[in-house]
Amino acid sequence: MKPLVSTLLLFFAFSLSVFATPQARDVLLWKGNKYYIFPFIDINEVFDATEFENMKKIKTLNPPTSNPRGYSLGFEITNDSLFLVSVWDAKHNDVTMSVFGSRSGKFLFNYSDTLFLGYGKSFWDEAFWTPVYENEMTLVFQKGVVHWVKDNKNKSTASPYTYNLQLFYEYVYSNIQWGNLNKELFLPDKKTCVWFEIDSVAMIEETHVYNSSGYNEFDEEVVRVLKSIPSFSRSFVCGKYIPHKYEYCFDFEEAKKYGINYETYSFETYRNDTINQTQNILNQIILNSVVNYTKDYNEHAKRIHYDTIQFICIDGLPNDIAFDSIPLGVFSYQWMEENPTYVKKKLRHFTKAIRVNTKLCGNKIDVFISTYEVRRPRKRRKQMMVWAESGKLYQYEYSCNDDKWILKKD
Repeated sequence: MKPLVSTLLLFFAFSLSVFATPQARDVLLWKGNKYYIFPFIDINEVFDATEFENMKKIKTLNPPTSNPRGYSLGFEITNDSLFLVSVWDAKHNDVTMSVFGSRSGKFLFNYSDTLFLGYGKSFWDEAFWTPVYENEMTLVFQKGVVHWVKDNKNKSTASPYTYNLQLFYEYVYSNIQWGNLNKELFLPDKKTCVWFEIDSVAMIEETHVYNSSGYNEFDEEVVRVLKSIPSFSRSFVCGKYIPHKYEYCFDFEEAKKYGINYETYSFETYRNDTINQTQNILNQIILNSVVNYTKDYNEHAKRIHYDTIQFICIDGLPNDIAFDSIPLGVFSYQWMEENPTYVKKKLRHFTKAIRVNTKLCGNKIDVFISTYEVRRPRKRRKQMMVWAESGKLYQYEYSCNDDKWILKKD
């Protein structure tokens, strides 16, 4: 993975990529909280000549890479005023007395600028060069005094799929529908390489396959799975969202490293299983709609001493619906002579019945149920006598978050 991350100014100019060595930070104490911050003052401007010479004495000739300045500073905001209260050397020994000659803090009367303070959980250890915090606030100083404070209300989030490559690849390879791919079209030594950008709500905003495996269906399947990942990390710094771009490559053989043996998947078996699963879901949606409609209608009919629903017309419905799970008889307009004898007798007089129509519209399924007065034809007539009475629409919408179809409320 190659994270490509934008650059902003935060105290110093810095890039949101992780350095190999944790970096020493300055510390700010405010309202009982401790904030780790980037260097934001020039000691030449705030130290007098004596203090500046004392600072030279505490510096080592070869400071560690974790603290190239050779020191770090501690600040405190008291009564809205900014003070420099501590100095530590490269080994984090307190050398405040050696620099100032006393323990009293130094009021930074000439500091007029903006600080951005991160708080809450950090994405990495606080000592890293570029930690990103969950929350952030802006402080504006004028002549060493807090003039304006604003909570930026942004919410940086860390996702395990961003930094745990094992988890990331396991998710992708285990969610590829291998049975829907023809393994005979897999080309050796070919990879699908994709770059994508994360938007401010931690989802994939744009994708581009810049290197194809030579098998378009596999390329498309990789992109589909990437877009299904629950979330990625997102970062806000200085009140602004930092766009993240990533590059990943995938190939067939690498999937085996993550426990996926694509050769054991059967294309036909997978397709049949998928069709069966889809049909079962549709059947359940139809049954739920019928049960709800019949219950509501019959309760209302009983209150006004009206006939209740007794039958359901099965024309146009799947053959494998479990009609025995609903308290209704079944009949067919289309195959009248094949209806059971008790149904034929019941239909000699007008009887309440319902009919169901379904329609798939994108990520929605419409189930429309209509009530009819039905009577079987007399000997000289070929058509059943039907009077439409009323109907109701049940609309189901697929929820990616819940991974199921949900009935929309009226």
